[in-house]
Order: sequence, then structure tokens, then C-alpha cells
Amino acid sequence: MPNIYKFNIGNDYIAKASHAIEAFIEEQGQKPLRIALSGGSSPKAIYEKLAKNAEIDWGKIEFYQVDERYVPEESEDSNAKLIRESLTSKIPTLKAFYTFDTSKPIEEALTAYEDRLRKLSKPLFDLVLLGLGPDGHTASLFPHGPELEELERPVVSSNAPTGIKERLSLSLPAIMNSQKVIFLVRGAGKKEIVEKWLESDLSEEEIPAKVLLDHPDVDIYYDYST
Repeated sequence: MPNIYKFNIGNDYIAKASHAIEAFIEEQGQKPLRIALSGGSSPKAIYEKLAKNAEIDWGKIEFYQVDERYVPEESEDSNAKLIRESLTSKIPTLKAFYTFDTSKPIEEALTAYEDRLRKLSKPLFDLVLLGLGPDGHTASLFPHGPELEELERPVVSSNAPTGIKERLSLSLPAIMNSQKVIFLVRGAGKKEIVEKWLESDLSEEEIPAKVLLDHPDVDIYYDYST
């Protein structure tokens, strides 16, 4: 079962979640790390706080995208843009940040990202940071979507039910192939879906994030103050 931490003060959520990520990085010693990052509003303040930490050896860390909207990289809807502005652009010593190349056709973008992932040792990632959507999706893996059936490929395309429709994402097997998963969830409006995710008998098809509850090392940070 996951470790669950709930907060009714936003600053506490930011401080505790940031510290957990920093502590994980420190615990890994000098080994190179691969960390997959989600976009969205839930992790943004945490990224900004992490970027100010000069004690982290950023030169040993490679960042990867969890998922992306199929938009130009300079679009305000781009996850890569959010991550760059809140985190990676502020760390000149960072080893690398690998993204989905949305200037290419979707299948070419997926193949290019997949080719990079297939060169990696296992587990693919040391840490994956995920969010939770109000419909129970995580990454860009949506309820009842055909992308949930992917068992082999580390990347998938998907169609969101709202907003920017076309998406690119790590697959469930790729996310499960990680040492640790941390969920960063914000918003009082997500209380109902958080309860359904953690406590209901709804299926993994209905709430894709349920699949990740079977990962052996999952922490959940939920800020319901906003």
C-alpha cells in the first residue's frame, strides 16, 4: 500500500514533497539518476523549490518527460515549457532533459523517445513524479483508453476527453519499471477522485491511476487546501 500524506496548508505540501524528493536523491549517493517529470499545476511550485537547492548534484541527474500534449514546444499548454521555466532552465549544471519532440509527427516523436528509453538499463527510472486528474487519469493515460492495454511498448499515444486532445505518454509498463513513484496532487476539487482512487472498488479501467498503487514503492502527497 502507498504512503499517503495529506495537507491542508499549501506551503506544508510544497515543503514536505520537495524534501521527500531531495531526500530520495541524497539517499542514492553518487550514482547517476533518471527522474521522469509530469507537467501541470500540482508539481510546479515543487519544481521551483527544487531548482533553488544548490546542494543537489544536478550533474548526475537526467530528467525525462512523463507525458506531453501534442502542441509546439513554446505553447503555453506544453508540459516541457512548464518544466523548463520552473526547473531545468534554472539548473545550468543539469546533466540532461529529454522530451517528446512535438515538431515531428506523433508516431515519429514516439519512436524517437522510445529509441532513447530502450537504450537504458532497468529499472528505466529511479523516480517518477505523477499527478492525478479529476477523472482518475495519470500521465496521459485516460479512463477506458486503448493506451491502457499496451503491455510492451514504453510509450503510447492517447486522446484526452477534454482540452488538448492528442497526447504522448509513457506507458503503464514503463512507469511501473521504476524504483519509486511519487504522486503530487493538489486541489480541494480532487477530494472525491482521491477517495475513489484509494478506497473504492472502481476498476483500473475506470481509474487508470489505480494500476500504480500496485507499485512496491509509492508515496502520495495530497494538498486539499486550494
